[in-house]
Order: sequence, then structure tokens, then C-alpha cells
Amino acid sequence: RIYPPTTRLVQAIAQYCRTEEVGTVVVMDADQSLKRWWYLAPRAFRSLPRRPRVVFFLTRYPARLGLRDGFGWKLRVSKATLALAARVTGSLDRVAGFAGREDGVNYYPTPAVYRRRLQQHAFRVERIELIPRPTPLPVTGMAAWLRTFRSGVLETLPENVRDRVVDDTVALLAEALRDVEGNWVADYVRLRFIARAE
Repeated sequence: RIYPPTTRLVQAIAQYCRTEEVGTVVVMDADQSLKRWWYLAPRAFRSLPRRPRVVFFLTRYPARLGLRDGFGWKLRVSKATLALAARVTGSLDRVAGFAGREDGVNYYPTPAVYRRRLQQHAFRVERIELIPRPTPLPVTGMAAWLRTFRSGVLETLPENVRDRVVDDTVALLAEALRDVEGNWVADYVRLRFIARAE
């Protein structure tokens, strides 16, 4: 489930732009919103006195792919196609990847920690929360997910142990994230916030 739904997100941005001078809109964790943005945003923005610059940050866009990584390439091509469609309609100006890395792997702050970080940079935080978003994985399952989205971690290991690490990780996660029919779910949790520069 997309939270908030893309329709509501587009409407809220358009409404705010009608009453405030908005130069740039940044949509974080925009992977799901990208799917319908190209269709919904142009209509909502058409009546605006001045269209804002729109930047999307994607969090599930594999940076490095092997030539035989079919799942990774399918993901990358589909997102690139949607981004291109949005740019052609004039509703999107830039797409970027966002890793938020601090420790060389990933950065997972609590709402309290990230609230302080925003405040230290002169943002007033109106809302910040963790939102669970369990996401079904394709039939390739958790092993393919690990090889695509944790390739950077796997590449730091000796080549002869990488498959064993993937297999052991899959076995550990199976009880919690795989159902009796063999379907996998990634237990994503998103940190979402509304903050305004003071």
C-alpha cells in the first residue's frame, strides 16, 4: 500500500502551490509514487500559476548490476521508463537515488534521532514516523533480492563464501518472511516526515 496514495500526494502538493510560492518539491522514497505520477501530476499541475521543480528520490534502485542480473535490470528499466514518461509530461525534473549511508552500509535512524538532525539544519518538523510497508517479492525470492540490493556488501566478502552467506541469510529469514506457499515478503519500514525550512 502506498502511503499517502499518489492521488492524495499530488493533490496536496498542487493545493499548497496555489497558496504558497514553491520553487522545488522533493518527494522522498518515491519508488511507488513514480508508478502513477506521470499520469496524475500533469493534470493537477496544469492550473497552477507556476509549476514547481519536482525531484524524486528513489530508495530501491540498484546502483550496480551484473550483466546477468535479470531481476535488477527489470527493476532499473521499469523505473527509468516511468521517470522518462513523467519528464515528457513535464511533471518531473530530476530523479536521484538516496541511500542515506553513514556507516558504509545503511543508515537507519529512529524518528527521534532524525528529528534532531533536521532541527540542527534549521528545519521545523511537523510530523515524523515509522511506517511499516511489507512488500511482496517476485518469484525469484529473497536470494535474488540479496544479490541485487546487498551486492555492495557481498562484494566485500571473499568470492568463495558469497553463495553460502546468501543461503544462510535466506534460511534465517525464511521463518519470518516466507509463507507456507513459498512466497516472500520484504519487511520494509519507511521513515516519513514533513519538515519545513525555517
